[in-house]
Amino acid sequence: MRNLYFSRQFADAIRSGKVCQTVRRNTSGNPIVTGMELRLREGSWGTTTQQIADVVCTGTEAVEIAEATLTVGSRPLDTADREAFATACGFKDYAAMVAYHRVLPAEPFDGWVIRWGPAVSDTKE
Repeated sequence: MRNLYFSRQFADAIRSGKVCQTVRRNTSGNPIVTGMELRLREGSWGTTTQQIADVVCTGTEAVEIAEATLTVGSRPLDTADREAFATACGFKDYAAMVAYHRVLPAEPFDGWVIRWGPAVSDTKE
């Protein structure tokens, strides 16, 4: 099971199911893949954290965030879709997502969108 850490500002929206995706910077090593179990935690690595939920990754796609453009997979998103994407990640709007990820004009943010659904044990009756 892989841990994903979230700022406090996202925890309640994740718990409620309103937020079911996150964007993470490209890193070397073991990538998150569809079907992987994820433990979502509030706090940062190396500190005391609180578990938010156990979930299963339902998909990942490459993402590039720039000040005025957002590309998911190979699809550039229009203004309305950029706003919807940012909201689905727990941000007020696209500008807030750009600011959070510290996107600079000459340096777009390259990463992955990670989507999740409930863990199998959570869906049993």
